[in-house]
Order: sequence, then C-alpha cells, then structure tokens
Amino acid sequence: MSEQPNKPPLDSLETDLFGSLFGFHEKTMTLLRQSSLDEEKLNVVSERIKTLLDAVITDMEGTQQMNLTERLETAYDEVKRLVEALSGSQDVAQDR
Repeated sequence: MSEQPNKPPLDSLETDLFGSLFGFHEKTMTLLRQSSLDEEKLNVVSERIKTLLDAVITDMEGTQQMNLTERLETAYDEVKRLVEALSGSQDVAQDR
C-alpha cells in the first residue's frame, strides 16, 4: 500500500476552506456595513467581488497549491481599496 505523505485529512481541508471563505465573507460584510456607499456603488463593489472570486477559482483550477487564504486576503485588500475610493468620491459629491 502506498501512502500519500503530508496530505492533510479531508476534514482538516474542509475546515480550512470553510474558515477561509467565512473569514473573507465576514470581513467583507463588515467593511460594506461600515461604509456609507449608496446602492449604485454597492452594486459596483458586488460585481467586483464576483469577478475577484471567479479569478480566485480560475487561478486555483489545475494546481496543487490552494493558498485560498492568501488569495482571499489579496481579493479583500482590493475590495477594501475600492470601497475606500468609492467612499472618497461619495464624500466629494456630498460636499458640493
């Protein structure tokens, strides 16, 4: 019988995946709830999140290196920058 060395058990992998996804969701929702973006700008952010998640999935297909947490952190950083940029442009519009 050949064993596959250093492969985490499926339960551990599932827990890691769920934890990474839940962490991304939680941070993203907190960011959006704390923002003062109007519905139109929230839709822009929502579409960008979908695009980023599609890119994460595409990048992970066909590779043995998951790095999901790292990929989702990178996606979150981009979402955060977008929210900050859109919030800044909203503040400018409100000052007029």
